[in-house]
Amino acid sequence: MNRLVMIIISAVVIIAASLFAWHRGNVHLKENSGDVMFSRYSDDHELDFLKKELELDDTQYRKISDLYKNSSAVVKGHKDILENKKREMTDLMNSPTFDEKKIRKTLEEISSQKIELEVIRFRQRYETAKILTDEQKIKFSTLLNAKGKKFREKHSKDIKAGDWK
Repeated sequence: MNRLVMIIISAVVIIAASLFAWHRGNVHLKENSGDVMFSRYSDDHELDFLKKELELDDTQYRKISDLYKNSSAVVKGHKDILENKKREMTDLMNSPTFDEKKIRKTLEEISSQKIELEVIRFRQRYETAKILTDEQKIKFSTLLNAKGKKFREKHSKDIKAGDWK
């Protein structure tokens, strides 16, 4: 029984550390991301960047601007829910009792909100690409791939086979 309690406590500590690291990582990403989707910059800044880089005409700019404005409201709603669920999780972790059902439910709700945000981000990219010409789509894809590569390089660690020994 004592071992079970230690395993449960360890699991809670790992979950808490993961959520803390995830939250710090998201704050860091919001502050430093140049991603053209969901970064710290305003929609206008991102749209101006896309207009310049992709050489958008006025019609394309208006359509993408409308797309961003519609997405922003939805994203804000999901982010607000996500923040509330994170606070709930913090309260559960600080609770004097361990309520596995509530913890699981809250973690599932957090995961669900993260998934919804990713779906919105991919839908926004898809809808943006539909507005672009074939040449602009290639450049848009190149911009996104370059950003993803830069992110992976910045946040990954080079682990060599010998490091595991």
